[in-house]
Amino acid sequence: MKLLTWNVNGYKSAYEKGDLKKILNSDYDIICLQEVKNSDIESIKLTIPKSYKTFFNQCSRKGHNGVAILSKLKEESFEQKINNKRFDLDGRFLKLIFEDFVLYNVYMVHGGREKENLEYKLDCCNILQNLIKNEKKDIIIATDFNIAHNDIDLARPNQNHKNIMFTDAERNIITKLLESNIIDAFRDFNNGEGLYTWFPYSFNARNRNLGWRIDYFFVSKSLKSKIKYIKILNDIYGSDHLPLEININL
Repeated sequence: MKLLTWNVNGYKSAYEKGDLKKILNSDYDIICLQEVKNSDIESIKLTIPKSYKTFFNQCSRKGHNGVAILSKLKEESFEQKINNKRFDLDGRFLKLIFEDFVLYNVYMVHGGREKENLEYKLDCCNILQNLIKNEKKDIIIATDFNIAHNDIDLARPNQNHKNIMFTDAERNIITKLLESNIIDAFRDFNNGEGLYTWFPYSFNARNRNLGWRIDYFFVSKSLKSKIKYIKILNDIYGSDHLPLEININL
């Protein structure tokens, strides 16, 4: 089973000016998108191959957030809420339940440059952790988590230790998650430096490889032996994020 996760930073732009069209016409079984940013879901559906069944969760504010899952597999049910009113209105979560596993697509709160939304972010992370702990099936979480875990996960850790997306409180969220039978699939298979999924648009960051690894596939530890590979797609353009691809024997 081949899955892809990508924060497209605007579906329309990624489709018309970037490589999203190429992604949609590839051989993925499931595609998870974050920051869809489009209230016209019907126009989006016209661009998606008919082999996919589509699921959307839109933000209540036009042009913000939004997540989507495109799936060729038969689901049993789906959900859109984690029971945090603000988070749920923001259109940040989708859950699909399949016969053998559960899939989450999560666009986590940024937290704000001045950390004005950090407590909100931490609250949502804690709710999410409780949901994960209570799942009875194996779980796959596709996410722009907006947190870099360790120094190796960003180009300039020393300059960012107190900045949002790299505060101790945020990093501890991932540490706790990895203590609960969940693995960071990419890092378990790729231990090299300079491997990032997000680059600021400023300072020519992508060309200079001044990035952060904040996009993840978190999966049940029991699935580790079934992972064939996981990789960052460095040759895909259209967003400030890079897609992450995983192949699991499910």
